[in-house]
Amino acid sequence: MDPINHKIQGTFNVISLGFHTEKDLRDLEELLATVDDAQQIHAKTILQVLDYLRHSGAQASLGHGLALIVLSIGVAADPVKAVIAPQRDLIVDIMAKNLSSGSVQYRCLDILTTLMIDKDGIRTALGSPEMSPFLSLCVQSAKIHKANMDILFGVACAVATLCLNNTRNARHAVEVGAFTLLLEVFKFTAKGVARTPRDPPEGMRHALQWSRLAIRNISLSKGVEPVVAEAVKMANFGRFGDCVAVDELKWELEHLK
Repeated sequence: MDPINHKIQGTFNVISLGFHTEKDLRDLEELLATVDDAQQIHAKTILQVLDYLRHSGAQASLGHGLALIVLSIGVAADPVKAVIAPQRDLIVDIMAKNLSSGSVQYRCLDILTTLMIDKDGIRTALGSPEMSPFLSLCVQSAKIHKANMDILFGVACAVATLCLNNTRNARHAVEVGAFTLLLEVFKFTAKGVARTPRDPPEGMRHALQWSRLAIRNISLSKGVEPVVAEAVKMANFGRFGDCVAVDELKWELEHLK
């Protein structure tokens, strides 16, 4: 076995038994910081990490943090994505029970959004109020961490992906307040970027780009979803002329077919 997977599996063995030390956790964290290729994390390792999360409860701990880092690295590889996908409800549950933890929220959003890419079935499941509270959790997370650009970026990515060519998810996004929230995120970040156009903070720039995309993906359903059409019509864009980017978004949404 290669050193990376050997170290991950060995550390989670001692964590599961309760025999770990702070040095064990610190050493694994430092190792994971050097992993830059999802292919380096094997499916067998992911299965062990998921088993640890299933049996250790959903409340955040140092072990949870490391487990989520392992999953967020590995999920970009298709073989690992196939292993994690059936456990998406576990990740949603961890997200729900740790809303105050910014690091847990960011990792869960990252994992779940990556799972949704090119997977209509997963998007439908996570976006359905009957099957998952994920969209509502996105809104709660953004409200709790409203000053955290990484979380706002993660939420915007998740909603943009959920609502891509999915009118039902777009309607649900409006119903839970995601459209209104993301419009506020867009206005705030657009004005922030306008103040520092040459060198805007990276997190703010990403939150701006993805909140715009999420708003647009929701609005594309306005022709078939009256709830979405009403949200776009009643949206508060602020005073015309205050921010060019906001004015441009308003014009774009008004002219979407």
